[in-house]
Formats: sequence, structure tokens, C-alpha cells
Amino acid sequence: MSRKKNSNGVVNSLAAITESFRAINITEEGILQLLDCQLFLHLFEDVPDFREPGKVKYKLSDLLMMVFLAILERGKVSYVIIADVIWAKKAKYKAYGLLETDQSPSHDTIRRVLTLIDKNALYENTLNGFYAFLQSLERNLKKEGDYRHIAFDGKEMRGSGRSKDTLDPKRNTAMLNVYDSGLATVIECEPIDDKENEIPVAQKLFSTMDLKNTVLTADALHCQRDTAAIIKGQAGVYVLTVKDNQPLLLEEIKARFINPKSKITKHELEERTVEILDLPKNYALADEWAGLRTFTRMISSRGKNPCERYFISNTADHRLICDAIVNRWSCEDFHKIKDLDFYEDAIRSTDKRALQSIAILNNLAVQLIQIYQSISGNEFRRAKIYFQVNPIECLNLILGVMSSEKIIDKLVRDLEDKKKKR
Repeated sequence: MSRKKNSNGVVNSLAAITESFRAINITEEGILQLLDCQLFLHLFEDVPDFREPGKVKYKLSDLLMMVFLAILERGKVSYVIIADVIWAKKAKYKAYGLLETDQSPSHDTIRRVLTLIDKNALYENTLNGFYAFLQSLERNLKKEGDYRHIAFDGKEMRGSGRSKDTLDPKRNTAMLNVYDSGLATVIECEPIDDKENEIPVAQKLFSTMDLKNTVLTADALHCQRDTAAIIKGQAGVYVLTVKDNQPLLLEEIKARFINPKSKITKHELEERTVEILDLPKNYALADEWAGLRTFTRMISSRGKNPCERYFISNTADHRLICDAIVNRWSCEDFHKIKDLDFYEDAIRSTDKRALQSIAILNNLAVQLIQIYQSISGNEFRRAKIYFQVNPIECLNLILGVMSSEKIIDKLVRDLEDKKKKR
């Protein structure tokens, strides 16, 4: 594969961090003594309480912790089931100090909290804190010019609407997830009313983001001139799928590959053939499609049904384009975990704010499983099951590692050694 001298491509930072954890023995650093310290109790402590003082029966951080543990163990089909799981575990939660009496919260209490809680505060004080931790490690691995890969895609929550046959029909709510593939973390999660509404929501998000050294991928819905212009304007690189929603552009790409006016460069990678056509500097569509520089054709032999896909990009860095194509499915793989293990499609709620809270908690759960998998060295399948069966042990392990200067220093040194060898 050809490689431009000034680009280091997309780095899978979490994979490198996992290798570094395996290179050190955390049991030698005294981490096991932290497992009984109940560090997990502080996970939601910094989320501000919106409720009126004097009328609070359950401390907000304790209530969120119980809801989160119920989600980890059983997923959530309804607020009633979450409440029933907490009720079944109330003796254990009382022993941890999460409950002060033998009473457990009702499903109405849980619904109200998930509806009224500040979603930005919930994200900033939980998921974003772990993301900042991963970023602090990543900084010791990346070289100047390395790119991060961001995939954005909407995910419909299929139990969140009402049938058209009802008196008050309602479309299912979807969440637009902006996903950092290198660190396996959702960095934005915004509710949308329907699939088409993804476009303005995504454009609004990207217009506020610093996209320097960032390559963004998305499905064909987001192959829009305005989206491409916003990404380029924020110093980012786009690699966008082209399908029938842009018929003239698709026709032009296919014609160029049939009768190319410049060299087509072929790259073989992971059961895919990627062919990249560099466009001339005076190419007419470059003004119409913000800095357009390459057409790409990808032929995949993966699975039972081989497929062909076309892409446009504002970079001529072939390695970066190939990395982006390989990584573009990561957001969909993340969605599968939320459906199969946390039953996100099964939740019965029509309240958009509550659904966003649930999505954030699900995103947090998947992120923590990924971090635990890195620390434990287990394959993801086993790490996921162990975390769901033993969530408190795993949470304490993660928080213990994060608070151990000796372990972090050793991890940082190993990551810096990896950077020197790249």
C-alpha cells in the first residue's frame, strides 16, 4: 500500500493500550487490595441533583448506580423491570449503602429521574471522564500527524414509538451516535425524530467540533454537499459513501472508473480490494464537493454476498482512505452490542429525554466493558460476560487502575516505547 510521507494514518489506540496492559502485571502493583474498597459507589457522585432538597428519598448517585447495575445485569425492557431487579437485590444494595431502608425505588421514580436528569451533566461526569482517561493515555502513543477516526450513524430505538393504528401514533426515536473508533467511545449522542433528521443534527454537531487530524465516515445518507463543506471547514477529512441518493455523482464515479483519465491505484486489505482514483487539480466537482480529491471503489468478498461500494474524499492520502474504509463499520458493531446485550430495541418508552439517558447509560456500559477487556487481557466475549456477572468487581478494578500512579506511569512508559518503534 502506498503511503504519503506526512501522514501516519488512523491509530487503533485502544488496541495498543490493551497490549501495554498485557505487558505489565497489575497484580505486582498492589491493585488487588483495592477490589473491596467500593470505589464504584462514587461513579455517579458528581452528577448534579435536579430535585428539590427536603423531598428526596434516594440519593441521586445511589439511585443512578442501582439503575446502572440493573442495566448491566438484565438490560432494560421497561422501567418496571429495572425497579424489580433493584427490589430483588435490595439486601445487597443496602449492604453497600445504596439503600438506607428496606424500601426500593418504584418504576415511576426511575422513569422520572431518567426523564428529568441533565443529560449533558450525566455524560460529562461519567462517560466523558473515562474518555478523558483514555485520551490521556493515547497522547503518549500518537505521533504528530496521526489521525483519529470518527464514525457517525443513527440507531433507531425500535420500542420507542406508537403504532400508526393507535390514537396517537409516533415514530420511533433514534439516536445519532458519534463514535471514536480508536478508543471505542461514543463522544456525542443526540436524539433524532427520524432517519432524515440525522442530516441537520450531524451538521450542527460537526460545525462546533475541532476536526483537525480527524477522518469522518458515514453512510450514504450523509453524502451531502453541506456536510462535506462543514467537515472541510473544520479542518477534517471526509470519506463518504455514495449511493443512489446522489445519482449524478454516482454515475460520474462509475464512468471515471470505466474510462479513467489518471492512474487507478489498487490496495488489497482484509478481504477487500480498494481502488483509488486521484482526481486532477482542476476537476470541476471539487468546488461543488468541498475540496474533492479522490474517488474510491471498494469490492468486498467478505460474507456470503460480495458487494461493491463507492466513496468520495477530500484527501489524496491512500492509507488514510483505506484505514477509514476498514474502520467505518465499528459504529455498527457497537450498535449490535447494545441490542444483543442491553436490549436497547426492547425498551418501552416514548419520552425522548428518558431514551437519551438510557442510551448514555448503555454507551457507558459498553465503554466500561471495553476498558475492562483491555485491563484484564481477556477476549472481548469473556470480558463482557464477566463484567455483566461481576460488575462491582470490574468497576473497582477499572477505578483502582485509574487511581494508581504506579500502574499509569508504567503504562505510559510502555506506550511511549511503542510510539518510538512505530
